[in-house]
Amino acid sequence: METNPDVQAARQALAQVDELRRRTRSALASAWYPLVVFGLITVLSAGVPLVAHEALVGAYWLVVGGAGSALVARHYRRREDEIGLAEPWVPYALVGVAIFVACLGLGFFGSGDVRVAGPPLAVSAGYLVLATLDRCLSLGLLAVGMAVVVLAVLAVDPGHPYSVQSLVIGAGTVGVGLALRRAEQAERAERAERTGR
Repeated sequence: METNPDVQAARQALAQVDELRRRTRSALASAWYPLVVFGLITVLSAGVPLVAHEALVGAYWLVVGGAGSALVARHYRRREDEIGLAEPWVPYALVGVAIFVACLGLGFFGSGDVRVAGPPLAVSAGYLVLATLDRCLSLGLLAVGMAVVVLAVLAVDPGHPYSVQSLVIGAGTVGVGLALRRAEQAERAERAERTGR
């Protein structure tokens, strides 16, 4: 059966538009950088209650977490400038603020297990929302994994539960971030090879 050349050209044009939309969305929603930044901050936070008073964990997150947020915002601004497009930032800002408020509220005003488990569970819930916004399965799986780690730490009740869960969650977050970056670089290389650029 012979195909109409106009129909074939239209299908090809639509396929190219869909591919461009997917690549642009993927480039704008790239999650690797914040995962690596906040994963490293989380790993480093594990040492705070071991070398200082536990009450300084909140102050650490206020200062270092705030600096991490500034780095992530700067990263996305630069990325948008490079691409020449911007993604709506309000939903991401709302999720970020909700995570921040929940973590500080649970960390400062919670007691016992709530103080230790509440903040990472709030982050886990926020990551599930972000995974939905970005359509990123890896981020969703990370969120579920974080919750599992927190619940396991609560069940096992090791010495220094905050430090244990921070090391595991932080290392896992960095690992997922680096895996996403590698996948992004591989996709970019494959695309360049296909298009000859």
